[in-house]
Amino acid sequence: MQSLMKSILNAALLSWILFGVFAWILRDGLGPDSVESSGWSALVRLYWCFYWGPVLIALAVATLALSRCMRNALADPPAAQLHNAADDASHRS
Repeated sequence: MQSLMKSILNAALLSWILFGVFAWILRDGLGPDSVESSGWSALVRLYWCFYWGPVLIALAVATLALSRCMRNALADPPAAQLHNAADDASHRS
């Protein structure tokens, strides 16, 4: 289940990054009324265009949090499993 969630979050993150390219183009405009933007002001304007920046940060934080939870779950097995393994070992001897 966690690997499915991680795959979905990674796909959403990549899609949102690619959407940022189109948001930049749409923000600058198309046709004769288009403007060229560059520098920090362009990045700040992109950040708030379609709320691209806040959504990007939320997706990145969710992806990192899930990865960290998955890593901790693999490194630290629940105590019940350890107890059952100890019982099985004592019954075998």
